[in-house]
Amino acid sequence: MRKNASVKVNKNLSLKNLMWIVGFFEGEGSTGCYDIKVKKWRWKILTTCIAQKELYILKWIRKVLGFGYINRQNNIGFNKTYIYKWQVSSPGSIVFLGLILPHLKSHKKIYQVNKALKQYYRFYKNKIPCYQK
Repeated sequence: MRKNASVKVNKNLSLKNLMWIVGFFEGEGSTGCYDIKVKKWRWKILTTCIAQKELYILKWIRKVLGFGYINRQNNIGFNKTYIYKWQVSSPGSIVFLGLILPHLKSHKKIYQVNKALKQYYRFYKNKIPCYQK
């Protein structure tokens, strides 16, 4: 995503669909705040993803939310199938986490989301991000 890009949530997003996505994120999702360093420049990026073998589920999530992208990775496991990931990075990750955080039930996921958001906001306090992917 380009710098200063806006993320628009699908205005037809229903609570039923959102709750389904929340449950899916609790089971198959992750989020984190990562350092990016290039020469003397340093910034943080907030990334959220949901991994799944079934591509059609992730396409549905992208369609329902109205943002994010899907990529494919090779699975090095026993059956050597593909793993697909729906991913979104800041600022889209902030929007997504803001949507789902009030509905999360898993203490582990609540902790993970709060920790990532805290790291991201602590770094950018009184700063403007020089780059957002």
